[in-house]
Amino acid sequence: MKLLAPVSSLDSAIKQINAGAGEIYLGGDTDAFNNLSFSGRGKFNPNMEKLCPGYEEIKEIVTFAHSKDVTVMYAANLPFLADDVDSSGVYTKHFLDYIETGLKAGVDSLIIADIGAILLLREKGIETHITASTFLETINLDQILFLKEIGVNRAVLSYQVVMPEIEKLSKLSPIEIEVFGHFGCSFYDGYCNLKHFFGEKNDSGIGIPCQNVYSLEKNGEKIASGQILNSSLVCGICSIPKLKELGVYALKLVGRARNVDQNVEITSIYSQVLKRIEKKEENRTNDQEFLQLIRDEILPRWWTQGLCRNNLCKYKMNHVTKAFVGL
Repeated sequence: MKLLAPVSSLDSAIKQINAGAGEIYLGGDTDAFNNLSFSGRGKFNPNMEKLCPGYEEIKEIVTFAHSKDVTVMYAANLPFLADDVDSSGVYTKHFLDYIETGLKAGVDSLIIADIGAILLLREKGIETHITASTFLETINLDQILFLKEIGVNRAVLSYQVVMPEIEKLSKLSPIEIEVFGHFGCSFYDGYCNLKHFFGEKNDSGIGIPCQNVYSLEKNGEKIASGQILNSSLVCGICSIPKLKELGVYALKLVGRARNVDQNVEITSIYSQVLKRIEKKEENRTNDQEFLQLIRDEILPRWWTQGLCRNNLCKYKMNHVTKAFVGL
């Protein structure tokens, strides 16, 4: 199983790879937009730190990554692709120029969020490995078979899939399967209108709408407050042994817009767990004993207190996964 980690600069790429990432993903800079980029994020995070390196820096990142046998994935996953109303094709040209920048820099895979964009790239003769973005919300085998038919090599499964679904899809999928390991969206990503990290400044008050604290009032009186829109599950540590057993190709860690050092710590923890799993497989340690050792010996206190204690476990049965409808 590959550990796929977010990067936003050469410095972050070096740190993430040294922490154990077997794959990295990034977005590139573009002149097509003021604040947006084709990477599905803004050009800057809310602290106005740059998220999208330019061509020369991407080349340096690719060179370093390849020297460590690490794959570089290039995010081109804005959740829409449409021509200009005057049929001038300017938007499409910008998109293709953006793709060409990544390919010239030597990236190994393109993360795409639009069916039309996938078809366009294949029609243009671009044979590079394509990963179907989370924005396509892949949740069933028919979707996976369709994606393969149009030239996709890997599908990122929806945040909302649960372990029995992953097990079924992993056994039947003719293409690589990727799932989320840490962090991720609260909602059905491809249809969510609470988009964030699209370049807004820190003083905008937008933040992350689904994770903000809201007050509930009745007749003008505050009766409760909390993250009433937040159904995000954060940690996939306890699910890693099963996911690896099922043949999941990559475990994705979310966080291009987050603090680099925090990301590196998370990558390091997941990497340590994967190494422990390899030893466990050799020694056939009991699963429950193994997971308890992980919690005791690898996970920091802030992790066990904030995530384990609150049962924020991906792919496990809990109050969030029990609330999923129609999957």
